Amino acid sequence: MNKEQDNRLRDKKIILVGQGGSGKDYAKNLLSQLNDITTEISYTTRPPRTGEVGGKTYHFVTENMMLKMISEDKFMQFKYFPNGFVYGTTKEEFNKSNLFIMTPAGVNRLPMHLRNSKLIVVYINISDNVREERLSQRENADNVEKRMTTDWEQFKDFKDFDVEITDPKFNLKSLSEKIWLDT
Repeated sequence: MNKEQDNRLRDKKIILVGQGGSGKDYAKNLLSQLNDITTEISYTTRPPRTGEVGGKTYHFVTENMMLKMISEDKFMQFKYFPNGFVYGTTKEEFNKSNLFIMTPAGVNRLPMHLRNSKLIVVYINISDNVREERLSQRENADNVEKRMTTDWEQFKDFKDFDVEITDPKFNLKSLSEKIWLDT
């Protein structure tokens, strides 16, 4: 990516959306290497996986703390998952960052004036076979079949994206070029 492209993305908020096991965290880590990309740190009630660091990977909080923050209207968007975990982006994180992971419901909750001018929604849409393999290898994995069924339901009518990534072996170069070319 050249300096002009880098600067163009800096002025946008990039939202990564994808089903479980699609590579959202991997894409977030890749894109965070670009100049002037500020990565959000989401809040979650799920326990950390090996290698994840509180305050760096996620803000790991208790369910009670998450519920308190929700009741205080601290979140730009949040989502309850069938496995009992909650994920969310605070308004503070949304205002200071420009790279996020969200669900289709989270994207739908964003104000339309932002959606039309400041956001690039990147849908990581890889094959079910690859996702199933990745999900089954995860630490703290949900029931894989249940997760995939939930994801199919959640994404069945999802069309509100600007860029679609279908190659499960994407890298920083291919990802950033696709975002640049398609927006």
